[in-house]
Amino acid sequence: MINLHSHFGVYALILDGDKHRVLVVKKARGPYTCMYDLPGGSPEPAELLEEALHREVTEETGCDVSEAKQIRAVDVRFPYTKDGESAVLRHIGVLFAVKITGTPRIDADGEDSLGCAWVKFDELRKENAAPFVLKALELVSPMRPYVEPETSSRRHP
Repeated sequence: MINLHSHFGVYALILDGDKHRVLVVKKARGPYTCMYDLPGGSPEPAELLEEALHREVTEETGCDVSEAKQIRAVDVRFPYTKDGESAVLRHIGVLFAVKITGTPRIDADGEDSLGCAWVKFDELRKENAAPFVLKALELVSPMRPYVEPETSSRRHP
């Protein structure tokens, strides 16, 4: 039996000045452990989406959001192993184009991130990046189509 679960969050697509690199965090835990992901996470019960975005970006990067523009909602499926059993994460998020002030931290935040990195688009692949990163990059680089990770046990609606 496959364990299915969903996660909802807000995520920051932060590009460098030349728009050839994206700011990512290396995940410390969860389905994307040791993979690159976009800064972001789940809103607290009383938070609005943009408030959660500001808090999450600051927590994970050490930077402040100077500008945020909502792009769109995105969803992906990600097969992985949890406690030795097959699992599928349905990851739903609202993606924002974000500009920051400050220098991103390269050290772990003690929570969810092993540190930030500016990574070139062409260095991000399904083997090292969360599907959300790849889906977001497809929006800014149409020549790079998103391909959902494969699993033999996937059921399509």
